[in-house]
Amino acid sequence: MRNILESSRNESITLEQEIFTLNYYLQLEKLRFNDNFNFEISCDSDIDSEEIEIPPMLIQPFIENAIKHGIKQCDGSGKIVVNFQMLDEVRLACAVSDNGRGINNKNEDKQHISYAMDITRERIQVLNKKRSKQIILNITDLSEKESEGTCIELIIPV
Repeated sequence: MRNILESSRNESITLEQEIFTLNYYLQLEKLRFNDNFNFEISCDSDIDSEEIEIPPMLIQPFIENAIKHGIKQCDGSGKIVVNFQMLDEVRLACAVSDNGRGINNKNEDKQHISYAMDITRERIQVLNKKRSKQIILNITDLSEKESEGTCIELIIPV
C-alpha cells in the first residue's frame, strides 16, 4: 500500500517501480482468489527499466479488470500476461492480456458499469493534454479472433 501511495504522488515513476508494484498487486490478488490464476510479467531485455519513466498506476486498472471480469471464473486455469517492449526509441508498448471470456462477451452483467475503464480513459485524456506525443489505448477482444480473453495495449511515449 505504501508503494502505491508514494507512486501516486509523482507525475511519473520508473518502469522498474511500476513493474515492482504490479508484481506485488498480482501476488496479492492471486492469494485473494485462492491461486485461481497465474501471471507473468515480462520486459524486453533491451529496455532499461531504471531509466524509462511512465505515469504511475496506469496499467493496474486493466489488470484489475482482467481479474474481475475475465478470469474470475476460469476455475484455476486463468492467466494474465503483462509484457513491456519498445516499439522504437520513443514509444513503450505495454500489453495486458488474459484468457478470460473476452470484453464483449454477452454473458457479462449488463448492469455493471466499469468505472475503472472510464476513469482510466479520462486520465489518459488529461495526460495527453500535457504531452506533445499521445498515450494510445487499444482494446482487443481475443474471443473474436479465435482465441480467448482480452488484450489491452497501451502505447506510452517515453
